[in-house]
Amino acid sequence: MIGGGIAGLSAALTAAEAGKSVIVACKGMPTWSQSVMAQGGINAELGGDPESHAIDTLKGGGGIGNPEAAAILAQEAPEAVRWLDRLGVLFDRDEDGLLRQRPFGGGSHPRACYAGDRTGHQILHILYHHALSHPKITLLSHRHLIELIAHDGRIQGAWFLPLLGGKIEVILAQETIIATGGYARLWTRSTNARGSSGDGITAAYRAGAALRDLEFVQFHPTALEGSGILLSEAARGEGAVLVNDLGERFVNELATRDLVARAIHAQLLDGRRVFLDMRPIGASTIEQKLPQELALCLDFAGLDPRLEPIPVAPAAHYTIGGIAVDTTGQSSLEGLWACGEAACNGLHGANRLGGNSLAEAVVFGRRTAAYAASTTATSSNIQPQKPSWLDELRNLPPANLSSLINDLGTLMEHHAGIIRTLDGLDEGITKALALEQQSLTLGPTSQSNRALGELLEFRSLALLARLTLEAARARPTSIGAHYIVEGV
Repeated sequence: MIGGGIAGLSAALTAAEAGKSVIVACKGMPTWSQSVMAQGGINAELGGDPESHAIDTLKGGGGIGNPEAAAILAQEAPEAVRWLDRLGVLFDRDEDGLLRQRPFGGGSHPRACYAGDRTGHQILHILYHHALSHPKITLLSHRHLIELIAHDGRIQGAWFLPLLGGKIEVILAQETIIATGGYARLWTRSTNARGSSGDGITAAYRAGAALRDLEFVQFHPTALEGSGILLSEAARGEGAVLVNDLGERFVNELATRDLVARAIHAQLLDGRRVFLDMRPIGASTIEQKLPQELALCLDFAGLDPRLEPIPVAPAAHYTIGGIAVDTTGQSSLEGLWACGEAACNGLHGANRLGGNSLAEAVVFGRRTAAYAASTTATSSNIQPQKPSWLDELRNLPPANLSSLINDLGTLMEHHAGIIRTLDGLDEGITKALALEQQSLTLGPTSQSNRALGELLEFRSLALLARLTLEAARARPTSIGAHYIVEGV
């Protein structure tokens, strides 16, 4: 298992319960994963109408989503939530002890189960607790994925760089599952942490795996102005409104995220500022149901949402595309599986509904592990060769990574942002290719493993920048999160 977020740990626990020995290798600590930042809720149709969940998912995705994947998510999400509940996730409940559910954008009715506004935090920590204590699960932290190992037509493990020092390590496996998350950190304004650099996606691509739907990148409508700090859709679900600096409401706050983000973007282009006004929710509800949003506004904006509107702007949030898999999680390579944000089975189509990412992580994390654990493949007695190119990197001129990452982020903001043009995409591809080629000529800033890992992250981001721009250029018409206009 490569990756220790909600998808990875859900898969690890499922495989372990099936009797498999599981090694979970994480770039940081599992509790550092991007999953911990998921705030608002996890969608599940607890009222017995899964078809409505599938319909909303397909409609929200612009009508190009995978109906099979949407049906599976809708049917299995209720049991996924009950599984989390049994494990100890402290979901909010009403006076009768039933799980509360809040509305999210694009949903025909409230179906997002939640734990205040720290749902991902709650789920991840509970899964981590159970993984730590499971006798069949070994957790390895601070391991950077270098490359996958292919032998006899199968992926049979991977090489890892220990970031705290030491020689590179090899882990052989009968089945390898990638759950390393997305790469929205590529944009300058992003809600993602530094670790979201798409390492698993690029490792799979270099090994020959097919990718899909990279052009679809979701921008969350409400990050704090001037930063990438996310203010959850839960606030709008509880009744917060969006207004410009004239006090005008200009969009249905519970429309799908692509529509809301573009509406805010249009206001900003017109020279207006946009504010998330939580005051209609009421101070007591903010304190009880949105304590994290309250703390974020106070700590990072110096503003009190109980008393005043909060300035917001869209930020890159979720990469819909990834490693192409079927609904079992199987990639185009034997022995290689993927789940969570690193994977793409077409579930989200052209735009993801809020609340579906956590549902996807648990449902398809468990499903992928169940199928992978049921295979009958046996490990070959192989002695893989250490990647020779890795040592050669240390002898190259040191990179100015801070400057290069800034250049890459600016490129993506200008050429692959909320609004795109065909000419802009062409120009962006040329610039991204130049940065990608430059990344291959540069070495780490020091001889430490940490510095080498940072260089590998940049190489991954540079590759994904080009691939994303090329995918966007190959789709010349607008749909969902991919919005094309005329002009430069």
